[in-house]
Amino acid sequence: MQQRLADAIAKESPTVLIAHSLGSVVAYDTLWRHAHKVDVLLTIGSPLAMPDIVFPHLQHTPRSGKGVRPQTVGHWINIADPGDLVAIPQPLTNHFDDVDSNVSAGIGAFSFHKAASYLKCSATAKALAPFLE
Repeated sequence: MQQRLADAIAKESPTVLIAHSLGSVVAYDTLWRHAHKVDVLLTIGSPLAMPDIVFPHLQHTPRSGKGVRPQTVGHWINIADPGDLVAIPQPLTNHFDDVDSNVSAGIGAFSFHKAASYLKCSATAKALAPFLE
């Protein structure tokens, strides 16, 4: 999956990379491994900080017990619903340095982890607005 994502980034040169759930883990590791530049990494419903299951297995070694933003990422924005059981523990900024914005946004009682719900919430539009033409 990392190679497929790396190939897509190299081909398309996206300004914004949106990564949901396990996709945020793939994106994080891919950006460290392949050093592709993106202006904005938007993680939504991300389990990156999940202890024992995800965090200690990331390919980039955490610094002083905390993960760090990939060097080729201009801005990192994370959005998590407080009831999203996959996006734990929150806030992501407690576990990663250099997250520019960590937004807690209620996206719906019965759709708390769905990508579509994150993408259509006003917090996502507001977070991305400064970076879109």
